[in-house]
Amino acid sequence: MTEGVKFRVLETALAPGDCLLLYTDGVTEAMNPAGDLYSDERLRQIVAHRPGFTPEQIINQIMSDVRTHAGEADQSDDITMLAIRYCGPVQAGENG
Repeated sequence: MTEGVKFRVLETALAPGDCLLLYTDGVTEAMNPAGDLYSDERLRQIVAHRPGFTPEQIINQIMSDVRTHAGEADQSDDITMLAIRYCGPVQAGENG
């Protein structure tokens, strides 16, 4: 962690089947040739319209859409994403 920097701590409950997407600002700040950002709203729309997709499919769809948005524009930031699907608590006797 960076010394002296304060972060907000948030908690949320995930239900079995929920998908958690973590990403860097390089996703939402990807620019097209006109200088328009990809945006949080566009990312939300991509994720919201794919409820049955696997985490891998969600990331592939986002990357495809970011590439389409960016076109040939040079990017100045990295794009990193991690998607995790919560399967629910491990039942007694199950191997995790």
